[in-house]
Amino acid sequence: MTDFEKTFLDTSFFIYHIEKDKRYAPATRAFLISARTKRSVLCTSVVSVMEFSVKPHVKNDKELLDRFRNFLLVFPVFPYDINFDIADRAAKLRAQYAFLKGLDALQLAAAIEHGCDAFLTNDRKLKAIKDIEVFLIEDLVQALLS
Repeated sequence: MTDFEKTFLDTSFFIYHIEKDKRYAPATRAFLISARTKRSVLCTSVVSVMEFSVKPHVKNDKELLDRFRNFLLVFPVFPYDINFDIADRAAKLRAQYAFLKGLDALQLAAAIEHGCDAFLTNDRKLKAIKDIEVFLIEDLVQALLS
């Protein structure tokens, strides 16, 4: 899974890793170790920044926000902005895949437009997308268990 040069991390990855989810954090940790060893480029978009930050803002949890921001800097994970080309690609993806929601389309479009080899999420329905290789965090857990 980490044989890719450039992997896009969906919001769920950050939630599981930074909030130390008991089921998924071991897999996210193993993925990050492997990615760092192989010098893989990790990226996301400002959509992940927004989605991750909602819960800490609701709970006024500055420490969780700081952990997230520090994680992006330390690893580093590059958060791409959403521009016209990404928005246009997202619209085309939504036209092609009727089930696709707007924010998911923006995430996928950012990954595709920036030349990512893989998209790591835990949203099973996104496996139907053929424009980029989609991998599930759940599959990383299964790989660790085998």
